[in-house]
Amino acid sequence: MKLIGENLNIVSKKYGKALKERDKKTLQELAVQQAEAGMDYIDLNIGPAGKYGEELMSWLVPVIHEVVDLPCALDTSNIKAIEAGLKVHTKCPAMINSIMVRPERMDALLPLAKEYEAEFVALLWGPEGMPRDENERGALCAEIVFRATELGISPEKIFVDPIQTPVNVQQNQIMSALAFMKMFPDIAPGCNSTIGLSNVSNGAPEHLRPILNQVMLIIWKRWGMKSAIVDCFDTKLHAIARGERPDLEEVVHKVEDGEPIDMDSLTDEQRDQIELLVVGTESGLDFAKPISTYIHDYLGLSRRCRSFEKKHACYGGTAALQCALNFVSSSVINGVKALVIASDAASVPDRMTYWEPSQGAGAVAMLISDSPTLFEIDEGASGYYSHEVMDTLR
Repeated sequence: MKLIGENLNIVSKKYGKALKERDKKTLQELAVQQAEAGMDYIDLNIGPAGKYGEELMSWLVPVIHEVVDLPCALDTSNIKAIEAGLKVHTKCPAMINSIMVRPERMDALLPLAKEYEAEFVALLWGPEGMPRDENERGALCAEIVFRATELGISPEKIFVDPIQTPVNVQQNQIMSALAFMKMFPDIAPGCNSTIGLSNVSNGAPEHLRPILNQVMLIIWKRWGMKSAIVDCFDTKLHAIARGERPDLEEVVHKVEDGEPIDMDSLTDEQRDQIELLVVGTESGLDFAKPISTYIHDYLGLSRRCRSFEKKHACYGGTAALQCALNFVSSSVINGVKALVIASDAASVPDRMTYWEPSQGAGAVAMLISDSPTLFEIDEGASGYYSHEVMDTLR
C-alpha cells in the first residue's frame, strides 16, 4: 500500500504553531522523519486558510522540497491555495487532497489536476453531503471518474476515498464504505483508492487509537484498498501496510470470517486484544486475592487487561458473563474481547457435614466478542429473582 503521512496538520499543536510562525526548521524535521518512516507522500494540511492560503502554500511546498523529494498532497479547501501550491511543486507531480463530487469543486479543480498532471483524491462527498450507502458512493464515484477521464486525466491518477467515519458515531457508514469496495473495481477500473485511516478512531481513548487504526487497516487491505492517509509515527501500522505482519492479518481475518481462535496459538501481541478477564466462582485460594490474578499471569495477558472475580455460589459464572456482555456491547472499539471463566472446586473438610450431589470440580472458559462464532445472546432476555437459601459453609 502507498502511505500518505498525515502529521503536518494545522490542527496539531506543535505543527500548527510552526505553520503559523513559518517555523521552517520544525516543519523540515517532520518532513525528514516522514521520509525516513517510508511515507510515499507528505500531506500538507493548512486548513481553510482563507486570508493567507496562497502565500502559505507557496512558501510551504519549497520548504518541504528543500529536504525531501516526496510528492506533497495539497490539503485545503482553498482553491487558490491549491493552485499556488501546484505552481511551485516542480520536483514531481503533486497530489490534490481532495476534490469533492460537487459541481463547483470539480469545475474548479479537475482542470488544475489536468494542467499540472497532478494526482488527486476523489472524495465521495456529494451535493447532499455524506452518501447514505454503498450505492450512493458508487454513483458519486462514477460521476467524478467520468468527469476526470473526459478531461483526459488517466485513471491511475485518481485516488477514490469512500469516506470513513469514527467507529463510535456511525458504524453503518463504515460497513457501506466496505461494501462499496466490492463494487469499486467494476465502477472505476484502473483507478486507485485511499482512506483517511485515523478518522475511524476519533473519539476513542488515546491508548486504543493505534490498535483500532491497525485493525481497520488490515480490513481495508483485505477489501482492496490501495493507499491510506496515516500517522507517520505508527511503525506497526507501516509494517501491516507493507505486508510484514501476516500473523496479525490472519487473526483479524479469522474474526471477520467467524472462525474460532485457538488461545494457545496466539502471540503475545494478539493476547493484548483481550481487555477484560472475569472469573465467576464460589471457591478461592485465599480470602482476599481473586483467582483471576493467577489466571491473568498464567495466560500471559496484557497488563492493560482488567481482571477481577465474581464470588457468588451458583450465580458467579452468570454474573461474570453478564458483566462481560455489558463491557463488549458498550465498547467503542469493534473486535474488543472479554474472557470469562467459571470454575469451582468443592471440598468437604469434615465427614458428615453438608454436601451436595452436584459438587465436584470443573471449569469452562468463554471468549466474548461482538462477532460470536458459537451462539448469540439476547441481552434483553434476562431477569432476576433473589432470596437467601441454605448452602455449603466454607
